[in-house]
Amino acid sequence: MCIINRIFFFLRSRAAMLLPLFFLFLFACELGESPLGPKVSGIPVTPTDSINNNMRIRAIPSALAASYDDSAIIEVAVFDDYRNPIAGKEVFFSSTAGVITGKDTSDANGIATAVFTAEAENKQVTISARMSLDNKIITVATTVTLSGIMVRVVPQITAAPLNYPVSVTITLLDGKGDPLPDCRVRIKGNGDSTKTTNGAGEVTTTTRRSSKGTVTITAQALGTEDSATIYFGSAVPVDSVNNNMRIRMLPSSLAASYDE
Repeated sequence: MCIINRIFFFLRSRAAMLLPLFFLFLFACELGESPLGPKVSGIPVTPTDSINNNMRIRAIPSALAASYDDSAIIEVAVFDDYRNPIAGKEVFFSSTAGVITGKDTSDANGIATAVFTAEAENKQVTISARMSLDNKIITVATTVTLSGIMVRVVPQITAAPLNYPVSVTITLLDGKGDPLPDCRVRIKGNGDSTKTTNGAGEVTTTTRRSSKGTVTITAQALGTEDSATIYFGSAVPVDSVNNNMRIRMLPSSLAASYDE
């Protein structure tokens, strides 16, 4: 009887030691970092977002030019609770901006894809994918960054006499450097106004000032802005040569002294 008690005590003590290791092993498997992890090739182990560990999503690439001509592949992997790929599952896609393929069906590797086409605005776009599994709706999401929109404010001259009308040209370019026609541009500093770009992606405005000082023209459009400052004074030259050069001296009159 004593021998049986010793055997029982030995097994119980070893079980107490091995039980935490067993649960750590199961936890590692759940994270997909063990041989029981995801069997879907090309998908990173750490997802951008997931629910119930049945979907993974990524954008290739995740940063695009803010242009109607740039696009990314959105790849979603779907798998069951044992990390086996699910084929033939409908996956639905949506985005907060731009245009994306509505849906796709997962292939033999559990991969469903969509094409996301950017738009001409500097912003971050959220892209979501969802599917139905075991009477539940499962959703994952990732983000794509759109950037590169530029607005340029270029005055005809940067120094002018009082009350002289100065023309200012504002040009709007997309993330690939192409002009953006039919876009609204908000202009500040010359009496706030909104104008629409022409076929060359340009709008023009005119400013003047009756007292000595500066006028700053700011243009805002599609998530970006630019500004330029024009100086107005009582004796500022506006001479130019072939429209290729402009010159100014600030101030244009000095005391007759070696110290100024």
